[in-house]
Amino acid sequence: MESVDMNAATAIMWFVAGVFSYRILTKILNYGYMINMYKEILFSVLMMAKLADENFQKGNDYSLDHSIKSGKDDEDVKVDREANEKLLHVWRNLMIGAIIQLTPRHFRGLIKFVNWHQAMEFLETKGKMNVSR
Repeated sequence: MESVDMNAATAIMWFVAGVFSYRILTKILNYGYMINMYKEILFSVLMMAKLADENFQKGNDYSLDHSIKSGKDDEDVKVDREANEKLLHVWRNLMIGAIIQLTPRHFRGLIKFVNWHQAMEFLETKGKMNVSR
C-alpha cells in the first residue's frame, strides 16, 4: 500500500511540475512574440512618419516655389521657409516624443533613439536587415 501512495504522490508531483513548467515556458514564448510584434509595429510607425515627413517637405517646397513664382518678396519667402522648417522640426520632435511616451515601460528598452535623426538611422538599419532576410 505504501508504494501505491508513493507512486501517486510522485505522479502528482510530476504533474504539478509539468503544469508550472508549461506555464513558465508559454509566458516566456509569449513575451518573445510580443517583443517581435512591437519591433515590427515600431518599424511600421517610423515608416509612416518618414513618408508623412517627405510629403510635408514636398508640400513646403511646392508652397515656396509657388510663392516665388507669384512674385512674393524675398524676405517674405525667407520667413515662410523658416516657419515651415520650424514647424517640421516641432512635428518631428512631437512624433518621436509620442512614440517614446506611448510605449509601455517594459518595452522602452527596445527603442534605440531619442530624436528624429537617430530614429531615421534606426529605420535605415532595420530596413536593411529586413531586406537581407
